[in-house]
Amino acid sequence: MIVIKVHLIVCASFFSFQVRGLQRCYSSIFFLRRAPHPIIMEQNNSLEDNSSIDCEPVTSDTVDNISMIFKELHSVMDDNIVFYKQQNSTETTQRCVKLFSRVKDLARLLEPMLKSFSEFYHVFDFDVDTPGNGYRSLTKVVLSFVHHMVECVRRLSDQRFRKERKAMKMEVYCSALEQLSVMVSFAWRLLNANPKGQLFFKDDQALSVAFVDEYFHMKRACFYGRSLPYCDLCFIGVAAGSLLSSGKYAMDPELCGEKFEEITKDINVQLLKGFWNITETEALAAIAKISSVPVHVNKEISFLPESFTLPLTSTTSQYLTVPVPLTYSGRAPIQMRLISHKLLEGQESQELNNLVKSSGTSAKAERKLKKDLAPKSKHLVVHFHGGGFVAHTSKSHEPYLKSWARDLGIPILSVDYSLSPETPFPRALEECFYAYCWALKNCSMLGWTGDYVCLAGDSAGGNLCLTVSLRAAACGIRIPDGIMAAYPATLLKATPLPSRLLATFDLLLPLSVLMKCLGAYTGKAKLEKPEMTCYFCPPLSSGLDPLNSNIIHPQLDNSLEEYYQSPLLAPDHVLKGLPPVHIVACSLDPLLDDSVMFAKRLRAIGQPVTLSIVEGLPHGFIGLAKFSKEVKDSPSRKRNEAECRLSLGAHLVDFRIPHYCYRDASAAYF
Repeated sequence: MIVIKVHLIVCASFFSFQVRGLQRCYSSIFFLRRAPHPIIMEQNNSLEDNSSIDCEPVTSDTVDNISMIFKELHSVMDDNIVFYKQQNSTETTQRCVKLFSRVKDLARLLEPMLKSFSEFYHVFDFDVDTPGNGYRSLTKVVLSFVHHMVECVRRLSDQRFRKERKAMKMEVYCSALEQLSVMVSFAWRLLNANPKGQLFFKDDQALSVAFVDEYFHMKRACFYGRSLPYCDLCFIGVAAGSLLSSGKYAMDPELCGEKFEEITKDINVQLLKGFWNITETEALAAIAKISSVPVHVNKEISFLPESFTLPLTSTTSQYLTVPVPLTYSGRAPIQMRLISHKLLEGQESQELNNLVKSSGTSAKAERKLKKDLAPKSKHLVVHFHGGGFVAHTSKSHEPYLKSWARDLGIPILSVDYSLSPETPFPRALEECFYAYCWALKNCSMLGWTGDYVCLAGDSAGGNLCLTVSLRAAACGIRIPDGIMAAYPATLLKATPLPSRLLATFDLLLPLSVLMKCLGAYTGKAKLEKPEMTCYFCPPLSSGLDPLNSNIIHPQLDNSLEEYYQSPLLAPDHVLKGLPPVHIVACSLDPLLDDSVMFAKRLRAIGQPVTLSIVEGLPHGFIGLAKFSKEVKDSPSRKRNEAECRLSLGAHLVDFRIPHYCYRDASAAYF
């Protein structure tokens, strides 16, 4: 515990100083720097080595554009080879010539593969209007890196008298290009191995083993050094691991990159929790509270669960017993947070106040609010937070939830489920399902009429939105009227997907971290599971109470475990139980293909589904709007809101999902 506290203190100390670095990281993440097209770039650029470039990013990835990009790369490398061959033959000049020649060799390897991707990757898109998949993103990453590399080499050309420095930088660029070529080669292998039009092959274990093995043999330190855009933020993570030795990492970014790679290769889950939960520290939580939207209701609810019954949708004469979550930790308090912009009828009730652990409103202020009591809302959002199943609470997501509550004008119930690895699957699912059922049962005290309910969540929370709905359908009770899942994890396996290749150099979600989170939740990180009861809902023909034929009790069904962990693997008849789904994905997310494949599965079986892909932003961007100007001012801001219609009961109500272009990056309006 002392070590974790030290990590948090150090992280907090560097946080405010490094916010600028965080912004720069996300402005140029995955090398998507704002570089002009190399064809129109002047040969002599007078910019300093660390200056920013205020031009539009290059996103075109057609065959012709790929040819032009690599033609320019060869031209710049040839110019430098000729120059250094004319110099006095020294060890440094020979190194430079070899490095430039090596870059040309790698370019000849990469160009035909990227051209092949550009000819085929439209097959893997959701539709013509929603282009996006791992092959597209990987191609754009490589092309953007080549742009960045050409620009930096040209700047270095103005400093040719500093040959040693140039050689050091070129070694980093060459190493990065080598690692990218390994990724592209593996993506080419996937393209040929997977069934036509599919982004993964479910039963090919050899590919999964090869993918993980390739990752742990890659030299990823080059992605986090001085020459590439991660340096500032990478230093925070390394400094968090060692206060006394952090100075040398600040002086030597390449050494910092090597240390960061070493840390993330076998990162401790507790350290990961501490770093991801940095926003919940007292100081940062206070800052977030000041800068977030004020709301009249912000109540932490906590109570010991009791079983209760809910009516079945198929018949009014039978009821389902909603079981108390018991797996792993036994009967424990259910934690939730109720947020509402206005005090609604029922939210002032003594019944609710008896369950409130803490409230953001004083008793005097609440008495004043009761005079302006608003009527109950017809809509309710039940929210499940992200955090890789191992970190975060509703407190981490409170700022944007407040914005949702204000913009939607409806109450939001955010569930604080138990985290892994202490309580792995299915504990979180049990608690979220129980909380959803509890909201249906106790709608009046939430300021809700009980008419329409929507589930919303990001990342791990998006997974729980889907699995809670699947379980509700299997149990025969009311399912939500709609789901909004942001970059959900729908395949909790180390399956090689094209977009998962992005995790090889993702700063916040490297593959090792992703695998730790998935392993912690699925329980594979534990040696054995304790003997506790876990409930899954059976077909409704079984499980009748012998004393009361109108009461149905859920029975254990381990055969459904895989589907409740990875909704993408669920059979068609199971997925048909889902309500209308809207998925928000992002192009630089290792989980992008999870969203694309799941949306295509739902569309194929006739389920109502829409997909929006936000360009140029990484996994977890919803919570980054407060810290990153690039999230607020992303190119998507200039676009119109993406609207999808969700069937809420018998009505059609607009459930608009902006491309997270507003100040608080919130999903939006009924």
